[in-house]
Amino acid sequence: MPSRYATGFDGDELLARPRIELITVGTKAIREAETRIAGCERCRGDEAQLPFDWILADVLNKRGPYEFVIADVAYTAKTVSW
Repeated sequence: MPSRYATGFDGDELLARPRIELITVGTKAIREAETRIAGCERCRGDEAQLPFDWILADVLNKRGPYEFVIADVAYTAKTVSW
């Protein structure tokens, strides 16, 4: 079943991409990134503009060709209350 989040670079295709570094993101960094989220597509779809990986890159001070593998689920404050 295709995912709406499929990028064409999932699974083996992702790992075969040249010059891409996989970064494992721990719970502490995820929680820091969550504090920087004003809303998501689910709770504020008309206002959500930045992809979560951009926020993670800022939290981790990473620039360049990275793919993030998150170790925990991330939520917005409003999403958690649903």
